[in-house]
Amino acid sequence: MHSVLGAIRAALAVAWGLLALWPVPCAGDPLVELEGRTMGTGYSVLVCAEAGLPPRADLARGVEAILARIDAELSTWRDDSELARFNAARSTGWISVSPETAAVAVAALSVSRRTGGAFDPTVAPLVELWGFGRRPSLAEPDPEALARTRARVGYAALTAREVPPALRKARADLELDLSAIAKGRAVDALAEFLADQGARHFLVEIGGELRARSGRPDGRPWRVAVEAPEEDGAEPRAWAVLALADAALATSGDYRRTLEQDGVLRSHILDPRVGEPVGHDLASASVVADTAMQADALATALLVLGSRAGLRLAEEEGWAVLLIERRDGRLVEHTSTAFDRLTRIDRPPLARAGG
Repeated sequence: MHSVLGAIRAALAVAWGLLALWPVPCAGDPLVELEGRTMGTGYSVLVCAEAGLPPRADLARGVEAILARIDAELSTWRDDSELARFNAARSTGWISVSPETAAVAVAALSVSRRTGGAFDPTVAPLVELWGFGRRPSLAEPDPEALARTRARVGYAALTAREVPPALRKARADLELDLSAIAKGRAVDALAEFLADQGARHFLVEIGGELRARSGRPDGRPWRVAVEAPEEDGAEPRAWAVLALADAALATSGDYRRTLEQDGVLRSHILDPRVGEPVGHDLASASVVADTAMQADALATALLVLGSRAGLRLAEEEGWAVLLIERRDGRLVEHTSTAFDRLTRIDRPPLARAGG
């Protein structure tokens, strides 16, 4: 149960950990559970050990190797990562990168265009300026510093290609932060690895981003929970429980990581369009999509857009979205039409608002 509780605190949970009477999902096959740390958070892999699957030790080594590779490519905290080397380069020509980094950058730019810049992989200078990066700060930046930093941010200044894999800056001081999509990509990479090993029933989670393959061997789907956006220190509880099969789920929230600056609590979610932390009442955004990478990036973008603009875009794009907003001292949810089509197996929440 330790890894399950960790997943709850990360924002999502394997729901049979919330409801202990639910059966173990692998019927007659043993359940293999792998867990550890990566990207500054925890990961958990649950896979049904069916006939033909490699031994647990081999799966564990494969999982660790994939996570180490992605961290070495996309980490914003390591000076020797591929992303750090790209950020340090001052060339405006094509810079060769790994296929993984190029694919993530291409996906990030696609989300940037679809959300009008609410998601922006070039936000790194703003993250540092506001004290949410490698050098935490409690001081609000002065207007001149903010203006200078905003001039360095803009996804249109980045070009990415997958063949041959390379990135290019339009200005030499452009820097990337792919944290809002990297965990989702790592989840997808683990899912692809498990499928290649012959696993047919599994659930992968990193820092609250999930991806499930098939349902459970007994024919029922995996049950996963979206956490209620409580403040720090509150006991985690499920807001919604979903049936998940062959899909991914990600949540972005403003309630687990904040800094107090000049007596004001500021969200770590930055609006790259204005260069400041979001200030609206949307507490969390959850997205169900085909891949965890897409769900991860879209959840961040929707939290930037806010409930009204976010839900309008979700309807236009056909995204399955659950938004939880603070309103008059209570939590109220908004759901897209695509989300309403999903199988939801929880009790109705305390307050519900239609689109």
